Amino acid sequence: MSAVDTLMPDMLLKGFDDPVDAGGRAFRALLDAMANPGTPFSITCPAEHPAQLSDAAAAVLLTVSDYATPVWLADDIASTDVQSYIRFHSAAPLTDDPAAAVFAVVAQGFEPLMATRFNTGTEDYPDRSTTVIVECAGFTGGTPVQLAGPGIEGTTRFAPHGVPLGFWEEMQMNNAGFPLGIDVILTAPGHVCAIPRSTLIEVN
Repeated sequence: MSAVDTLMPDMLLKGFDDPVDAGGRAFRALLDAMANPGTPFSITCPAEHPAQLSDAAAAVLLTVSDYATPVWLADDIASTDVQSYIRFHSAAPLTDDPAAAVFAVVAQGFEPLMATRFNTGTEDYPDRSTTVIVECAGFTGGTPVQLAGPGIEGTTRFAPHGVPLGFWEEMQMNNAGFPLGIDVILTAPGHVCAIPRSTLIEVN
């Protein structure tokens, strides 16, 4: 048995103070974000979270992952603290294979997203693709882009700061494969914003 498996609950960081109520409010924020691409929404966050995750990313994982949804973590996020936190609070199994992940987490920084390494679904089951949580510094101050598509009235402008190198070019290629492709949830302190595979992107 590993050291992670033998950790006692009182050694772990707390999750949601009220898992049912807080989890429900966090899930509503995610639904709103997916329905309104490029629009940030505040999200109810857990009482504590590992230093390698933002409070919003921790909230997303605790809300959507469970024992049946393998989670892949980028190397600079996959600390023992994060792994223990996910295993205890959501019971989600961790995988080393990004293509096997239902959810994945990519750190803020300059490493490329490499979207094609994840599961993009199949023609029969496009909804079985990976949802990738991408950490950001914030939702302003980055490269401005124009978004259009389902859930957006006309167009909207968006400029998150701290997304991976070449992120928007990868998102354009991701959209070109629709209905296949990954869905992306951007997280910044206390907030979430979604870029579904159906979103059209113009880099300005």
